[in-house]
Amino acid sequence: MLNRNNGSNADFRVSQQILELSGGPGRFNLRFARDYTPEAAKNHNIVLIGAHQSNPWVNLFSARLNFDIDYDPVQHMPIIINRSPQPGEQANYPVPLNRPESVTGYAVIAFIPDVTGKTKVLILEGTDSQATGAAGDFITSPDSLAALEQKFPPGKVPYFELLLRTSQLSGTALHADVLATRIYK
Repeated sequence: MLNRNNGSNADFRVSQQILELSGGPGRFNLRFARDYTPEAAKNHNIVLIGAHQSNPWVNLFSARLNFDIDYDPVQHMPIIINRSPQPGEQANYPVPLNRPESVTGYAVIAFIPDVTGKTKVLILEGTDSQATGAAGDFITSPDSLAALEQKFPPGKVPYFELLLRTSQLSGTALHADVLATRIYK
């Protein structure tokens, strides 16, 4: 295992979608999380795909995010923790594992400054690989981005965080709805 690079099909599909948006070779470099270095993270904008359990680089930013993907060992299920619930939001969003064929998952999309403040980080993570894939679909969809831009001040994309609820059928993400938005200065 230690000699192999592993990732889910959704991780690779999201990577491909982002690379296709880049406009050609050379604008993005694709790296496995285990091959990345702290020096590179300090000097380049990065896209992190996967929750902290599958991508350890996300741990650098988890404490700064409002929505945290965790695992409830008592209930044996993934859970989204909402650190500062706003009116109409839940404090926790659990995802039961003994679910039927048509299920709900959750994804977090965060666009934040890196730990040094010099570069930017885009984090796409989900309660499972299908939810991570839904985050990738959302962030690469012109329609979703146009709707998201309506929430932002004109002419500028601020730092932000989104919580998405995803619908899935037989392991394929079908749709994602924005449940909560945080916009940061």
